[in-house]
Amino acid sequence: MPRILEWTEANIEGLHDAWGLTRVLTEVDDNGSVTRELGFDGQGNLVHRFPGEPTRAEYGLFDLAKISSSERADMDAEDFEQLWSA
Repeated sequence: MPRILEWTEANIEGLHDAWGLTRVLTEVDDNGSVTRELGFDGQGNLVHRFPGEPTRAEYGLFDLAKISSSERADMDAEDFEQLWSA
């Protein structure tokens, strides 16, 4: 079951300076790989979708990163799916 995690400048220093993002949602699979990303700017606009468009990176921001397994989830998968499909 995928987990949805939220990342902000509090978790990733330089997120705004490097990518112009204030919030990133990631879908993490059971192996700890990030399968999809949604990134939002300071006004809450969706400005990064990986894979897909619009994107801010040739690869995902979390490309090849392994996220440790935990029970933590910041959002329901259904809510993420709605944002992804918007």
